[in-house]
Amino acid sequence: IAGRLGIAVAAMVLAQFAAGVAFTQQLREALLPSLVAAVVGALTSVWLYRNIVVPLRGLVTLTNRLATGDLATRATGRGHSMRRDEIGAIARALDQMGVNLRALITEVQDGIRGVHRTVEEVAQGGMGLASRSQSQADSLTDAAAAVAADDGATVTATGAALAGAVVALLLHPAATSTTVLSATSSESP
Repeated sequence: IAGRLGIAVAAMVLAQFAAGVAFTQQLREALLPSLVAAVVGALTSVWLYRNIVVPLRGLVTLTNRLATGDLATRATGRGHSMRRDEIGAIARALDQMGVNLRALITEVQDGIRGVHRTVEEVAQGGMGLASRSQSQADSLTDAAAAVAADDGATVTATGAALAGAVVALLLHPAATSTTVLSATSSESP
Protein backbone atom coordinates (compact mmCIF):
# COMPACT_ATOMS: atom_id res chain seq x y z
CA ILE A 1 0.00 0.00 0.00
CA ALA A 2 2.77 2.34 0.81
CA GLY A 3 4.12 2.03 -2.69
CA ARG A 4 0.78 2.76 -4.19
CA LEU A 5 0.23 5.62 -1.86
CA GLY A 6 3.61 7.08 -2.72
CA ILE A 7 2.81 6.81 -6.39
CA ALA A 8 -0.58 8.41 -5.88
CA VAL A 9 0.96 11.27 -3.93
CA ALA A 10 3.62 11.69 -6.57
CA ALA A 11 0.97 11.67 -9.28
CA MET A 12 -0.98 14.34 -7.44
CA VAL A 13 2.07 16.52 -7.00
CA LEU A 14 2.89 16.07 -10.65
CA ALA A 15 -0.67 16.90 -11.63
CA GLN A 16 -0.60 20.04 -9.50
CA PHE A 17 2.78 21.00 -10.94
CA ALA A 18 1.47 20.43 -14.46
CA ALA A 19 -1.61 22.47 -13.63
CA GLY A 20 0.64 25.27 -12.27
CA VAL A 21 2.75 25.22 -15.41
CA ALA A 22 -0.36 25.27 -17.55
CA PHE A 23 -1.72 28.15 -15.48
CA THR A 24 1.55 30.03 -15.84
CA GLN A 25 1.51 29.37 -19.58
CA GLN A 26 -2.07 30.61 -19.83
CA LEU A 27 -1.20 33.65 -17.73
CA ARG A 28 1.79 34.42 -19.91
CA GLU A 29 -0.27 34.05 -23.09
CA ALA A 30 -2.97 36.35 -21.72
CA LEU A 31 -0.68 38.99 -20.21
CA LEU A 32 1.89 39.28 -22.96
CA PRO A 33 -0.44 40.84 -25.57
CA SER A 34 -1.89 43.14 -22.91
CA LEU A 35 1.58 44.20 -21.85
CA VAL A 36 2.60 44.85 -25.47
CA ALA A 37 -0.58 46.87 -26.05
CA ALA A 38 0.11 48.96 -22.93
CA VAL A 39 3.68 49.71 -24.04
CA VAL A 40 2.57 50.61 -27.58
CA GLY A 41 -0.19 52.82 -26.14
CA ALA A 42 2.26 54.62 -23.85
CA LEU A 43 4.72 55.20 -26.69
CA THR A 44 1.91 56.46 -28.94
CA SER A 45 0.77 58.83 -26.21
CA VAL A 46 4.29 60.24 -25.83
CA TRP A 47 4.60 60.66 -29.61
CA LEU A 48 1.21 62.39 -29.87
CA TYR A 49 2.06 64.69 -26.98
CA ARG A 50 5.42 65.72 -28.45
CA ASN A 51 4.26 66.01 -32.07
CA ILE A 52 0.72 67.35 -31.69
CA VAL A 53 0.00 68.79 -28.25
CA VAL A 54 3.28 70.67 -27.69
CA PRO A 55 3.27 72.33 -31.16
CA LEU A 56 -0.41 73.26 -30.82
CA ARG A 57 0.26 74.86 -27.44
CA GLY A 58 3.09 76.83 -29.05
CA LEU A 59 0.75 78.01 -31.81
CA VAL A 60 -1.87 79.02 -29.23
CA THR A 61 0.79 81.08 -27.44
CA LEU A 62 1.82 82.64 -30.76
CA THR A 63 -1.80 83.46 -31.59
CA ASN A 64 -2.33 85.07 -28.19
CA ARG A 65 0.80 87.19 -28.64
CA LEU A 66 -0.42 88.32 -32.07
CA ALA A 67 -3.81 89.14 -30.55
CA THR A 68 -2.16 91.37 -27.94
CA GLY A 69 -0.33 93.33 -30.67
CA ASP A 70 3.09 91.65 -30.67
CA LEU A 71 3.31 91.45 -34.46
CA ALA A 72 7.03 90.63 -34.45
CA THR A 73 6.31 87.14 -33.09
CA ARG A 74 6.87 84.42 -35.64
CA ALA A 75 6.39 80.66 -35.68
CA THR A 76 9.40 80.17 -37.96
CA GLY A 77 11.92 80.23 -35.12
CA ARG A 78 10.12 77.40 -33.37
CA GLY A 79 10.39 74.99 -36.29
CA HIS A 80 6.63 74.70 -36.69
CA SER A 81 6.51 76.31 -40.11
CA MET A 82 8.99 73.77 -41.48
CA ARG A 83 6.53 70.95 -40.93
CA ARG A 84 4.63 69.70 -43.96
CA ASP A 85 1.45 68.86 -42.08
CA GLU A 86 -1.53 70.87 -40.86
CA ILE A 87 0.42 72.30 -37.92
CA GLY A 88 3.05 73.63 -40.33
CA ALA A 89 0.30 75.12 -42.53
CA ILE A 90 -1.24 76.87 -39.51
CA ALA A 91 2.19 78.18 -38.46
CA ARG A 92 2.88 79.58 -41.94
CA ALA A 93 -0.59 81.16 -42.06
CA LEU A 94 -0.03 82.83 -38.67
CA ASP A 95 3.36 84.14 -39.84
CA GLN A 96 1.77 85.57 -42.98
CA MET A 97 -1.03 87.11 -40.92
CA GLY A 98 1.59 88.89 -38.79
CA VAL A 99 3.34 90.20 -41.93
CA ASN A 100 0.03 91.37 -43.41
CA LEU A 101 -1.02 93.10 -40.18
CA ARG A 102 2.34 94.90 -39.95
CA ALA A 103 1.94 96.10 -43.56
CA LEU A 104 -1.63 97.21 -42.91
CA ILE A 105 -0.63 99.14 -39.79
CA THR A 106 2.20 100.83 -41.69
CA GLU A 107 -0.22 101.76 -44.47
CA VAL A 108 -2.71 103.21 -41.97
CA GLN A 109 0.05 105.17 -40.22
CA ASP A 110 1.21 106.58 -43.58
CA GLY A 111 -2.40 107.56 -44.35
CA ILE A 112 -2.72 109.28 -40.98
CA ARG A 113 0.49 111.22 -41.63
CA GLY A 114 -0.87 112.27 -45.05
CA VAL A 115 -4.15 113.43 -43.54
CA HIS A 116 -2.23 115.33 -40.86
CA ARG A 117 -0.16 117.13 -43.52
CA THR A 118 -3.30 117.96 -45.50
CA VAL A 119 -5.04 119.32 -42.41
CA GLU A 120 -2.03 121.51 -41.66
CA GLU A 121 -2.01 122.81 -45.24
CA VAL A 122 -5.75 123.54 -45.10
CA ALA A 123 -5.31 125.31 -41.76
CA GLN A 124 -2.49 127.43 -43.18
CA GLY A 125 -4.57 128.19 -46.27
CA GLY A 126 -7.51 129.15 -44.04
CA MET A 127 -5.30 131.52 -42.08
CA GLY A 128 -4.06 133.07 -45.30
CA LEU A 129 -7.59 133.43 -46.59
CA ALA A 130 -8.70 135.02 -43.33
CA SER A 131 -5.80 137.46 -43.50
CA ARG A 132 -6.59 138.38 -47.13
CA SER A 133 -10.29 138.75 -46.34
CA GLN A 134 -9.52 141.06 -43.42
CA SER A 135 -7.19 143.07 -45.61
CA GLN A 136 -9.84 143.38 -48.31
CA ALA A 137 -12.49 144.35 -45.76
CA ASP A 138 -10.18 147.07 -44.45
CA SER A 139 -9.55 148.32 -47.98
CA LEU A 140 -13.28 148.40 -48.71
CA THR A 141 -13.90 150.32 -45.48
CA ASP A 142 -11.23 152.83 -46.45
CA ALA A 143 -12.71 153.15 -49.92
CA ALA A 144 -16.20 153.63 -48.48
CA ALA A 145 -14.88 156.34 -46.17
CA ALA A 146 -13.19 158.06 -49.12
CA VAL A 147 -16.39 157.87 -51.13
CA ALA A 148 -18.39 159.31 -48.27
CA ALA A 149 -16.03 162.28 -48.21
CA ASP A 150 -16.59 162.93 -51.95
CA ASP A 151 -19.57 164.70 -53.43
CA GLY A 152 -22.80 162.94 -54.46
CA ALA A 153 -21.95 162.32 -58.15
CA THR A 154 -18.68 160.67 -57.30
CA VAL A 155 -20.41 158.64 -54.61
CA THR A 156 -22.72 157.03 -57.14
CA ALA A 157 -19.91 156.15 -59.57
CA THR A 158 -17.62 154.90 -56.80
CA GLY A 159 -20.44 152.92 -55.21
CA ALA A 160 -21.07 151.16 -58.51
CA ALA A 161 -17.34 150.44 -58.85
CA LEU A 162 -17.23 149.08 -55.28
CA ALA A 163 -20.22 146.87 -55.93
CA GLY A 164 -18.41 145.53 -58.99
CA ALA A 165 -15.28 144.98 -56.87
CA VAL A 166 -17.24 143.04 -54.23
CA VAL A 167 -18.75 140.85 -56.94
CA ALA A 168 -15.26 140.33 -58.39
CA LEU A 169 -13.97 139.30 -54.95
CA LEU A 170 -16.82 136.86 -54.52
CA LEU A 171 -16.23 135.35 -57.95
CA HIS A 172 -12.42 135.38 -57.66
CA PRO A 173 -11.45 135.05 -53.98
CA ALA A 174 -7.77 134.81 -54.91
CA ALA A 175 -7.83 138.39 -56.15
CA THR A 176 -6.03 140.77 -53.83
CA SER A 177 -7.41 143.98 -52.43
CA THR A 178 -4.81 145.90 -54.44
CA THR A 179 -6.24 144.52 -57.68
CA VAL A 180 -9.78 145.41 -56.61
CA LEU A 181 -8.81 148.87 -55.43
CA SER A 182 -6.93 149.59 -58.61
CA ALA A 183 -10.00 148.55 -60.57
CA THR A 184 -12.23 150.85 -58.49
CA SER A 185 -9.86 153.81 -58.69
CA SER A 186 -9.60 153.51 -62.48
CA GLU A 187 -13.41 153.56 -62.73
CA SER A 188 -13.75 156.63 -60.50
CA PRO A 189 -14.23 159.97 -62.39
